[in-house]
Amino acid sequence: DVNNSGIDLTNEGPLSICDRPTMVGTPSDLALLQNFEESSTCPGINSNKMLLLRGEGPKLYGRTGNNLIEFLHALQYARDNDVQLGIISNSWALQVLTTMWMPVKNDDWEVQFEEAFCVKIFNSQDEVQGYELLFPELTDSVETTQQLFLYESQRDLVDYIGHQVQYIQTLYRNYNTGEGTTESGEPVRDMCSGINALFGNDKKNVIYS
Repeated sequence: DVNNSGIDLTNEGPLSICDRPTMVGTPSDLALLQNFEESSTCPGINSNKMLLLRGEGPKLYGRTGNNLIEFLHALQYARDNDVQLGIISNSWALQVLTTMWMPVKNDDWEVQFEEAFCVKIFNSQDEVQGYELLFPELTDSVETTQQLFLYESQRDLVDYIGHQVQYIQTLYRNYNTGEGTTESGEPVRDMCSGINALFGNDKKNVIYS
């Protein structure tokens, strides 16, 4: 069982993206989360209930920005309801994420992804037998992603922000630099090439937030 809750927000240090400093992880940023208590275990670790992300794109609710929110909301739903989050390996979720973050670089990629986000990855629908799947009627990827996009957590705001920051930092500490592949085996692009084209080569004087 995965029992790693992700990154430690206090020990990672300031976040740089493409050698450009950001405000993420700085003392002033961490001060906003001083009342956040990080969970020591993954949600649903003692539960047989599972929210399963399945279905392939490109028919999803919205584009990449929406799809990222939908994944983050799925993580939040699992934590709010203390259930496990499962992902079929060829689903929309991994297709969206690995085009920009968390590239496949080695044979341990699935384990690393599972530990980073407290999820379980399955390579086929048969592997989820034995779990009590939530919302089994949601098999259409458009309807599923729409429901996730519209999900509103009732969790305390500090706790909600803390976990969402945790997930987003994990992504941006593992952005694509041109090494590795997507989950489906396609070479990933270098996110920095677009950022450098947009902001130029001066990386010292501007703090990106």
